[in-house]
Amino acid sequence: MKKKILIIGGTGIIGVTVAKLAYEQGHDVTTISLERCNSLPKRIKHIVADKYTMNYSKIINDLPQYDAVFDIVEYSVADAFQTYVLFRNKTDHIIVLSTSLIYDRHCYPNTAISENTPSATVGSYGGYVDSKLDIESFWSSKKDINVTLLRPYHILGERSLLGNLPLHNRDPLIVEKIQRKEPLTLFNSGDSDFNFLHPLDLAETFLRVANKAQCYHQAYNVMNPTVYSGREYMTCLGDQLMETVHIETISYEEAYGQGWEMTLLPHCYDVSKLQRDIDFCSSIPLEIGIRDALTSYPVSVVDTSKIPVFLAMNKGDKPQKIHWMAEKAFTERSKDTWNHVYSENDATLLPWYNHKIHDTVSSYLSRINPSTDTYVVGCGTGDTLQKLEEMGFSPNNLFGTDISDTAILKARDRYPQFSFKAIATQHLAESKDDTNVFDWLNLHQISPADLPAYLNAIRDTASDYLVCYIYNTDAKERIRSYSKKAGYIYMHSPSSIKHHMSDFEIKEECSFEIRSNNNAKVQRSNRVEVLWLKKRARGRDSHVVNLSSDVKRSCAY
Repeated sequence: MKKKILIIGGTGIIGVTVAKLAYEQGHDVTTISLERCNSLPKRIKHIVADKYTMNYSKIINDLPQYDAVFDIVEYSVADAFQTYVLFRNKTDHIIVLSTSLIYDRHCYPNTAISENTPSATVGSYGGYVDSKLDIESFWSSKKDINVTLLRPYHILGERSLLGNLPLHNRDPLIVEKIQRKEPLTLFNSGDSDFNFLHPLDLAETFLRVANKAQCYHQAYNVMNPTVYSGREYMTCLGDQLMETVHIETISYEEAYGQGWEMTLLPHCYDVSKLQRDIDFCSSIPLEIGIRDALTSYPVSVVDTSKIPVFLAMNKGDKPQKIHWMAEKAFTERSKDTWNHVYSENDATLLPWYNHKIHDTVSSYLSRINPSTDTYVVGCGTGDTLQKLEEMGFSPNNLFGTDISDTAILKARDRYPQFSFKAIATQHLAESKDDTNVFDWLNLHQISPADLPAYLNAIRDTASDYLVCYIYNTDAKERIRSYSKKAGYIYMHSPSSIKHHMSDFEIKEECSFEIRSNNNAKVQRSNRVEVLWLKKRARGRDSHVVNLSSDVKRSCAY
């Protein structure tokens, strides 16, 4: 049914998209904004007005009745009050653009954040969030007008600035930096989860919500529920520019205080309530949002002190620090994750349980000195150590390590002849050096941010490092593990491993296919990359040796 629609803030990234879509769907559309917009269809009525001037009220009073009003530019309670006073008798429905940043984040979100999550308290998360909390509180108190609040996250499309993580949030120079081969410094190497929203999906949401009775006096998360990482975002941007993006890491402690602190948090939201009420779910993928945003680069204004989104997002006091974002808390959360995996599951049902060591890998192991202490990192419940004992390694020289206390307790109970220790591999350097390190199906669990510390610990410990890890060349940089609670499998390229281990030479490398344990609930086939690296003798060149192609083998599992 044709509606009369008014859009306050009708010439911005969101407003233009909503106006165009509403017009295309046959609605009677009017927009109000500070400046004219030549890209709007001529049949859309456009009013140039400043809401902060004396004559704004008269302009609004002269307008007709509207079925729905979409207020995109509410930045304070004063803005909300003005809209309420001027439009409560001029429309059946006011739809207000809020933000998903209003939720309380003092506890780590183990699931997607729903509208049932409590709101933060004013004073917790900075000036921008405080203003949105005040606006939502104002509208929730008004029962004489139908109101709906929309809570998006990271809107990305035409005329948007690119970048979603410090130190490159909405970076007007990000394209130039990538093209100049400059590294991008991202929190946690970009391994931070988020949802995003394309303006066209937001426009469709607005039009479906408008005048729908079940949406009155409701708030909705509005975003594409697909989970992306900041690293995937930048890789996708690089692909579209036909450039390789080089990413460096920065910790939460280092990033805090440099602006955009709330974007350091994971931003994954539950949109099932909206989908239930309007039978629509945002689905335009991130690569389309990036493609559309690129049409605006290079941008004309690069001084961030003059860019409205920078001023809005960084106004007022800094957000409070989040204790579970600290580096130590990350380690503890990883430990808790794997304790849960080994306590809640029968070990025999885990995909990696009791895998036979591939024949080629066994042949490499047979050439490693079995009388030297050998550490099996990420040993789980200990089966790999038993297999090494069967191959001739002395139990007195075999040591198993795992971040999970639960796994280590089970390993000690099953194999009392071996020594086990609950320790993250990053702390392996506390052990003595000149050991063998066997990394069997563990490295792919390590995030890009943790990889340097992980490999540095092995460099300080190992004389021989034999690593076997999942690496599917045609996969994304990360894929879900066998369950959400087990996190991700990260696709570390062999070249990145060699780069980190530059003082080791390559003895052998190969690859083979492997399937999940037959009893596992989730069955997958994966390619396993194998690298046998040996520490160079002192005084020799430290560059990585590139072996000829005939040394690299492909093995059938």
